[in-house]
Amino acid sequence: MNIIRREGAPAAGHPGRFDVQHPPQVEFQGYLIVTKPDESGGKWYGGYELVKDGSVVRSRNHIYPGFFYFDAACEDSIEHAKLEIENLGGGSDELH
Repeated sequence: MNIIRREGAPAAGHPGRFDVQHPPQVEFQGYLIVTKPDESGGKWYGGYELVKDGSVVRSRNHIYPGFFYFDAACEDSIEHAKLEIENLGGGSDELH
């Protein structure tokens, strides 16, 4: 996974881990994937927004399965978003 843009610092005591207050953002095939994991019932569920040219073109939340770790939910969110982009036309304008 290539995280090319990440906001915020790593979580305290966990060098290299994602910061809950500033989840990772990844550019992929012309889209910005903004991860939006949410916590429910003691588990983290994936979620993301796909942004193109400054506008949100897709949004998903509470993606199963749930994870015990925030990092795992972030990584799962990124992989789901990449699959959606690839299945819906990649870098074309089909998501608009």
